[in-house]
Amino acid sequence: MTSFAIRARYVLTEKGLAREKSVVVEDGRVKALVPWGEEGVEEILERKEHIVLPGFVDCHTHTQQILLRASIGDELLQLPPIWTRYLIPFERRLDDDLALLSSRLSIANMVRSGTTFFVEAGAPRPMALIEAMKESGMAGAVTLSTFDILDAETPSAGELIERTERLMREAKDTVEVWGSLREIMMQSETLMLGIADLCRRRGTGITYHLGEYQGEVDYSLSKYRKRPLQIMEDLGITDIRPTVIAHGVYFSREEIGILRSKQLGLCWCPTVDSILMGPHWAPLVEGVRLGIGSDGGAFTTLDLLHEVKVARAVGKALAVSLRYEKTALGTSDLIKALTGDFGRIVGHNNSLLPGSEANMTVVSLEPQWLYPAHDPVEAVISFAGARDVVDTVVAGRILMRGRKMETIDEGKLTEDLGKNREKIKKIVEELKSSL
Repeated sequence: MTSFAIRARYVLTEKGLAREKSVVVEDGRVKALVPWGEEGVEEILERKEHIVLPGFVDCHTHTQQILLRASIGDELLQLPPIWTRYLIPFERRLDDDLALLSSRLSIANMVRSGTTFFVEAGAPRPMALIEAMKESGMAGAVTLSTFDILDAETPSAGELIERTERLMREAKDTVEVWGSLREIMMQSETLMLGIADLCRRRGTGITYHLGEYQGEVDYSLSKYRKRPLQIMEDLGITDIRPTVIAHGVYFSREEIGILRSKQLGLCWCPTVDSILMGPHWAPLVEGVRLGIGSDGGAFTTLDLLHEVKVARAVGKALAVSLRYEKTALGTSDLIKALTGDFGRIVGHNNSLLPGSEANMTVVSLEPQWLYPAHDPVEAVISFAGARDVVDTVVAGRILMRGRKMETIDEGKLTEDLGKNREKIKKIVEELKSSL
């Protein structure tokens, strides 16, 4: 039996903000929320100038793209679309060692930023990601990169369905494996229906890119006379739970209606979506189960506290310009999105109420850039960043304690990155020269 407590100035649960409380953890779950001094356990983390938050959920990331970091300038951003011309070709060039290194680096970035669960959008080498997760204790939904329409190197629908099912079998009882799909124009109906059927049979979630490219919408309307999410609805794919849809920037009123009525998860990636697609409609619409994603380390630092600040700025700019409404996408909305609706977006319970999963992010309120933190939740949303995260707890296991990594050897990781610098550089240079 593993038990400990975090004694904090503030604890934010789904029910609200508690002051001078301790979160008691036992066997991976929250046992109780008690006043200071009533913990009843030997190990206590003293965090008297801190706030304990439900763990952050990165609902859309690409763990095996992080080694592209700082290689994408304004000129490459114009590639139509960048994912088929640059991102996917890079992933194809990774060997097992680089895929593992990339996965380890992504997870280290996430742990330091307070992320306790992530959804992999589609890894070319998912077993490398699973190995890195087992080493570190990080939780997430692993998926295989899944599309059968692109070029001569693209696997068939049957092969992808078989590989996904094999991955689910091999990873059983160790990490979650979901189904994954790309946008409509990169996958056949055979693949879509096959992956959906597999998810239903094995009781897993599904994630897919949708509404991220005008060409995708035009393709969908031309081929099916319907928009992308309407096609998913017709095929029965929207009945799978949990469902996390990435981006969704170009959704119609009808598609938004499907999202709301079925309470499908929508993952907004504020930085990447704003750069590649434009402002998101989500801040103007109520009733959508909204999450926040990083879209991977090729574009971002994986710091979700930074992403919510981008979301707040973009969302309020849109609301003010269209409706002169400054209260849209408020602090409570952003906390809900940051935590993946307290874990519901990925089928978990991160409410921090007794019985919930012990997934926690502890943020220090001591730094001068947060002082005097009149409202601690407002301080987190508006001022805190990854540098202020001191503890990251996943399923009751402390992955980072007092800014010190407990399960990841950062020195070894840095050494391995240095050893592979030239190898990575060569891949990027060859890729750029082929464009």
